[in-house]
Parts: sequence; structure tokens; C-alpha cells
Amino acid sequence: MATGDLITGDWQIERDGVLFGDGTVYDIRQITGLAGAPKSASSDRMLSARHGAVAGEDYVTPRTVTIKFEIVSDESTLTAKLDVLTLAFAPSIDPVAIAYRIPGVAGGGVVTSTAHCRNRSVNVDAVYARGVATVDVQLSAADPRLYGLTQNLVTAGVDDVADVGVQFPIVAPLGFGGAIAPGSTTVTNAGNFAEPFVMRIYGPCTDPVVTRAGDGLALSFTTTIADGDYLELNTAFRTVKLNGVTNQYSVLDGGSTWFDLVPGGNDLRLTRTGADVSRLYVYSFNAYV
Repeated sequence: MATGDLITGDWQIERDGVLFGDGTVYDIRQITGLAGAPKSASSDRMLSARHGAVAGEDYVTPRTVTIKFEIVSDESTLTAKLDVLTLAFAPSIDPVAIAYRIPGVAGGGVVTSTAHCRNRSVNVDAVYARGVATVDVQLSAADPRLYGLTQNLVTAGVDDVADVGVQFPIVAPLGFGGAIAPGSTTVTNAGNFAEPFVMRIYGPCTDPVVTRAGDGLALSFTTTIADGDYLELNTAFRTVKLNGVTNQYSVLDGGSTWFDLVPGGNDLRLTRTGADVSRLYVYSFNAYV
């Protein structure tokens, strides 16, 4: 079961196979840091002996989310209910997936993130003694984006080769051959923020190039992918692997530019040399911030 499958309505959160919020004994009293964007880190450089600065690029910092839960229970079951929450929000070596469905956040749909639990505190006071426990949980997500639950998959193929060059004897009207017909596809990011993605180029294929038509940014490779193999690119981690396993970063051409999928439509084009039948698969999730 994937994270988020337990969520059936608004005001619910799922982590580590446990559902919290409406319809459970774990009431959500407050959430901070989930609606809206985290802070941006500025790379502006102050001008020397002049007013202002040289504008740099801004990048969003990690997202910190604080959730306040309230548990109302009799004394005999309060400990057990707190234990369930404690296990679900236990510290971990690797970040743990969490899903949210909160009105006004990411269009109101179910979105996921991965985060470490950096703090969990239980307020022990007079109401706690009467069976009402308030628990504050602080999560830190290194990747500030929230991702849609459904993976998007689009494909493009390059199959056809037009005749190239001049044929003899020359017969009027004279015709010139075209280049290899590119395989094109449109990848839609229905979110509001640029998203990393994974793509696979399936062989047989020689010297493939994947271009984003809108601005001409391209990833090109000097390599031959055998029939039955694929070259996998992960733009989040900037890795290039043969069959998703063997490091092939050295085949990435120096003039390439890594890019994300911007909100809206992204027209991608696959080209290559030769006449092989090649395929491009693009895997992505809508991203929000």
C-alpha cells in the first residue's frame, strides 16, 4: 500500500501506515509551514561602494512543518494511542514519506513529501491528567516541494528516417532529403512549481539528445544504447545510469544543461543519429510549493 492510500477525506494525514485527523482519535488542531512556501535563500551580491546588489538566483529552503495533535481518551487507552503516534513519528535515519489532504494546500488534493521528524513533544499538564494529550510534531523536509500522488508517464518514439542527400540520376523536380524525424511529446506539470523528473531513453539509440523546445535547453549524450537497454536520467540527483544501475555520467556532453519541468506544458523532443528505433519515457509528479 502506497503512502496516501488511507486518506479518504479532507483534514487527514498519513505517515508510516497510520492515519491521523478527521475520522480518527488524533485530531489536528494546527498545522504551520504546510500552506504557503518556505523561505527563499538569496544569492544576491552587494555592490561595492554603490547602492544595491547584483541580482542572483533564489532557491527555496527546506520545508519545516509543525503539526499539533490532540488526543482525547480515557486513562486506560491514552498510553496506547500515544505509542501509535510515537512510532509513526519516530526519529529515522532516512526521511519517511508522509501524505496530506488539507483544504487550500496544493489544490486540495492528496500530496506527499518525505521528511525527518526532528522534534516530538507531549504537553503534560492538568488536562493531560484528565485524558487530553496535546502532541507537537516538527517535521523537516529537505525537498520543499509537495508532490501529487499519481505518477505521470508520457512517451515519444523516433522511428522514421527520411531519404538524405541527392539521388543520381537527378530527376526533376529536384528534392532534398530531410533529417531524422524527431520524436516529440508534451509533459504537463499541473502543479505550481518546477519539478524534477526521471526519463529513460531506450535503445537501440546512438548519440541521443533530449531538448525542451520552449527554451532550447538540452541534454545530449555521446554513447550507443544497445537494443534492450536504456539510459536513465534523474534530474533531481543529476545522475546518468545504464539500465538504472551503472554510472554513465561520463557520456553526458559538456554543453548540456539540466532542467526541470516548469508548470504547464513542457514540449520535449528526442533526436539521435542513425536509423534506430528509439523511445523516450518521461516519469514525473505534479509539484507544488
